[in-house]
Amino acid sequence: MFTRFLIFAALATWFEAGNAVGQSAFPNGSYQPITSDGRVAWTVTETIGVPSLLGGVIDAEWGTLHDRPPEYGSGPEGFFKRYGIRLTDVATSNAMEAGLGAVWGEDPRYFRDAGQPFRQFLCALQ
Repeated sequence: MFTRFLIFAALATWFEAGNAVGQSAFPNGSYQPITSDGRVAWTVTETIGVPSLLGGVIDAEWGTLHDRPPEYGSGPEGFFKRYGIRLTDVATSNAMEAGLGAVWGEDPRYFRDAGQPFRQFLCALQ
């Protein structure tokens, strides 16, 4: 049953990502800097949004399956320990990224470069 849930979660995440492909990050062609309220909303969404929560389920299940780290144990108790630790790690990381990024004006949001395939990005790295 849990495997079915993971498959559904992966498909839902893939579908959400597929909806964003080909959409311009700036529909009207102009960039709007992030606001303080936008930083808070970004932090909450990136911490407890569907992709993050599903990623936590997959990560915790993988760790439980391989019993890594072994200190957490196996079974449901180990799964929930791994999930909780990951969630607190993601929350701390996102809060630091949004908070410290505000000091030097960094925008934590990701904007896809519409019309540019990933292959061109890889070629640019060489």
